[in-house]
Amino acid sequence: MILRTKLRAKITTGLVASILAISITGGEPPVLGSSDPLSIDPSAGLEVIDYTHTSSRRNLRQPSIVTQPRDQSVFFGADAVFQVVAAGTPPLHFQWRLNGKEIAAGIKDTLKIQNVGLADFGSYDVIIFNTRGFVTSERVLLTASFTLSINPTVGGTVALSPSQTGYKTNSIVTVTASPKFGYAFDRWTDDTNSFENPLLIQMNRNRTLTANFVANGVPFVSIDGEPGKTFNFTNRPSATVELTTTFANGSIFYTLDGTEPRLDSKLYSAPFELTNAATVRALAYSTNLIMTVSEPVPINLWFMHELTARTDGGGTITVSPSEGPYRNDVKVSLDATPDAGWVFLGWKGDASVNSGHTTLLMDGTKAVEAVFGTPITTMTSGNGSVVLNPLLSLYPYGTAVQIQAVPRNGGFFALWGINGSGNKNPIELIVTNSHPTYSALFAPLEAGKTSLAAISNGRGKITGAPSGNIFNKGEQITLSAEPSPGESFLAWSGNAFGTNNSITVTMDSSKVVTAHFSGGAPPLEIREFIFHPDEGFQLSFSGESNRGFVIEYSDDFKNWTRLGALLAGPEGLNRITDSKTAGSSQRFYRVVSE
Repeated sequence: MILRTKLRAKITTGLVASILAISITGGEPPVLGSSDPLSIDPSAGLEVIDYTHTSSRRNLRQPSIVTQPRDQSVFFGADAVFQVVAAGTPPLHFQWRLNGKEIAAGIKDTLKIQNVGLADFGSYDVIIFNTRGFVTSERVLLTASFTLSINPTVGGTVALSPSQTGYKTNSIVTVTASPKFGYAFDRWTDDTNSFENPLLIQMNRNRTLTANFVANGVPFVSIDGEPGKTFNFTNRPSATVELTTTFANGSIFYTLDGTEPRLDSKLYSAPFELTNAATVRALAYSTNLIMTVSEPVPINLWFMHELTARTDGGGTITVSPSEGPYRNDVKVSLDATPDAGWVFLGWKGDASVNSGHTTLLMDGTKAVEAVFGTPITTMTSGNGSVVLNPLLSLYPYGTAVQIQAVPRNGGFFALWGINGSGNKNPIELIVTNSHPTYSALFAPLEAGKTSLAAISNGRGKITGAPSGNIFNKGEQITLSAEPSPGESFLAWSGNAFGTNNSITVTMDSSKVVTAHFSGGAPPLEIREFIFHPDEGFQLSFSGESNRGFVIEYSDDFKNWTRLGALLAGPEGLNRITDSKTAGSSQRFYRVVSE
């Protein structure tokens, strides 16, 4: 073994020198205390260190690597730098190696290789040593990086994957050519002659590629100077459309409904403005009559609209999608779900179907209301009946209803029960609870007493002076008809006649008086009652001329059955026959407008 570097030794009088650290050519440094024979190169020189305290040797630490060197990839002619960070008792010594051979200049923690050439590529490591020992770093590589230069012609772009400034030896790069509107990819030239797209390139040298694009004349659509295959704008009132072809001095014909254009389609001369959504399709002719046709290009001018969905009560509404505002081409699903005891009646506003499920196209601001209804049940005790105004099978939530007790045959109204109380007649109800039930108690009149029932038909009410349910025979009562706001009083019927809002009724007997207001069933009078044994009971009616009516009958004033429909003639007269009166002790009739 030949010692090629300076020998560092401790010289103590009367003692043999102890070798603390050496670097040996052709192999790893020997372990301290090794008995391997050494021959010292006299030209290397001998450096003597005089240690006077042997305790210093006990505190010496052998080298360790804190940060390993890293692989390097550089272009030919560039510089490469390797660096290692080590710890241990100084002084630390470094020896870099390339492919296992020592580098004469590599004796520091940093190895800089200038103007890298082919002979510099390979595997590098470094040996670090001091008086206590040595350590060898991991092997790292210095590899070549190659460049890939791309030169696209007019009419397209090129994308690299991966995209970077340099590539390691034999790495693979995917090169993709993308033609612009009106152009087509033709081929790759220069370093490679190929029609493949995408193209795979092996980087084993510096390469140059040219992507060649050719004009195909296909017309294209641009808005705001940007070409595209689809355009979507939100809350934009208009868009300016420009049509272009790569044919020199070419002519363009176009349509706005997506149909294929022809020579009799509109000739393009200048950019035009769209205020509604359209699908543009264009045809281009070159000066030598080569024709190309574009694909349809949708241009969407979308607008955002709000949806208001509400109900007064009796159920809930589910909206899907739940979050607005909504684009004008979106359909919204609405589901109305009634609460217990309620029935869905229908939609108000922009939803016209009566199904609990419906959809709305949000082509504008929309508002819908779900209406839920419930029945009102009436019961009587004694000789009388209960009349509801308005008379409905189901009452929408929030409806105002007049409940009127009507005595007959010597009776008078005495008291409300179940959901009602007191003896005020009529009473008014705002429907907010399901299945309200009202019972009316009737009692016989004493001698010299009369009863009065004032019934409202339509949107209005009646006030009496004096008020009450029982009056002395011969007493005079003033009745006043008060229509609701926006409505009007029509006429009196029953035991009173006329069209004056206020009338005086002499109570010479018990009376039932009806005030007819707009918004109710039309006034109707029974003019004649004739019983035909073979045909049944015939009723002659007088009502509003040329108006249709439905006649219903009941045996108990609670359950009603349709008898038939009739149309009052020009003078308001008509008649209907009830052929099913056999076996009935009493029969009541009512009219419902058609």
